[in-house]
Amino acid sequence: AAAAAAGGAEGRGVDEARLQELQGSTTAELKALRELVEERSQSAVASAEGAAARASEASSGAVAAEAKAGEVQGRLCKMEEKEEEARRRLSEGFEERLARSDEDLDASKAATR
Repeated sequence: AAAAAAGGAEGRGVDEARLQELQGSTTAELKALRELVEERSQSAVASAEGAAARASEASSGAVAAEAKAGEVQGRLCKMEEKEEEARRRLSEGFEERLARSDEDLDASKAATR
């Protein structure tokens, strides 16, 4: 009976040692997993921050391009207004010259009669 009790105690000692070994390896694996999760989380955060910064730059670029387009559109409108004014003046000048030419022609006809 004493031998059986000693064998049982020895068996429990082996079981307890194995249990402690498993707990140690599980703890180490959990620690490694936590570190991996933390590393990947930091990487994901850095990636998201980089994407946000690029999006912000793109947005700023779009705003600048829109402002430039507005400026160009303003200049184009002014050029169109000037062109319209030049056409109006040219037309008025042409009508005046045409009227004088008609008067000169009438005077020339009257003089030759």
